[in-house]
Amino acid sequence: MTIRFFQNYKMVLDLLKLGLTIIKNHEWSNEVKSSFIECLLELYPLSPIFYCENTVVDGMKRLEALQSFIRGEFHLTGLQVLSEYNGLFFSELPIPKQRRIRETKIEVFQIDKHAPFEERMICFRKLNPDRFKLD
Repeated sequence: MTIRFFQNYKMVLDLLKLGLTIIKNHEWSNEVKSSFIECLLELYPLSPIFYCENTVVDGMKRLEALQSFIRGEFHLTGLQVLSEYNGLFFSELPIPKQRRIRETKIEVFQIDKHAPFEERMICFRKLNPDRFKLD
């Protein structure tokens, strides 16, 4: 695998512009998205993003939450640590907090497209175990 780092939000937008396929089984509520944004503001370590060719294997919901918050598509809700920011949109946050979000470093792993198909599927299954549960 090749390791790449997104240095800031602009780089995240560049990844989203690639027209990547979204692998997901449910949408995040605004409260879950807000919890993720709170993690960014609190400088918690983030899980890396994994992609292969034109598919985000793991992390698309995080990328979408970041993008939709910065675009003003939802306000923060249900925050526990930073409850004073509940009800605020990105543009209403103090400038240093906006900067923190925009400059968050996100680790990205690119899965080698030349790796054998079975190896890529094993990686996908490990990163997305909920998609393979038997009822």
